[in-house]
Amino acid sequence: EVGKAFEDGLDPEAGDSWDWFVLKAAEAGTLTVVTRQLGNGDAPDLVLEVYTGGKFTDAQDRSDQDLQSNAASESVSVQVTAGEAVHVRVTGNFTRPAKYRLSSSLAP
Repeated sequence: EVGKAFEDGLDPEAGDSWDWFVLKAAEAGTLTVVTRQLGNGDAPDLVLEVYTGGKFTDAQDRSDQDLQSNAASESVSVQVTAGEAVHVRVTGNFTRPAKYRLSSSLAP
């Protein structure tokens, strides 16, 4: 659901190297998806990707920008049509377990 925050985590050593989410736009507009670190300590180096049109070979948008000097802070934006499903993948460049929050918003 667009607008609802999800809390999840990755644990590459245990084989949990990525998470997929599907967001469905209720109306046309710009869908923005962001990640933030959960908890204290060193931020995991997250990578955020969005895929549209059922194409999974190339991301429509990708973020490994480490916004605000935080390795877990990423943001992507993509234009969507009403009813369009957008696939979001969260991965990382780290080996220890890490928790994050994924949030989204739609600007018509």
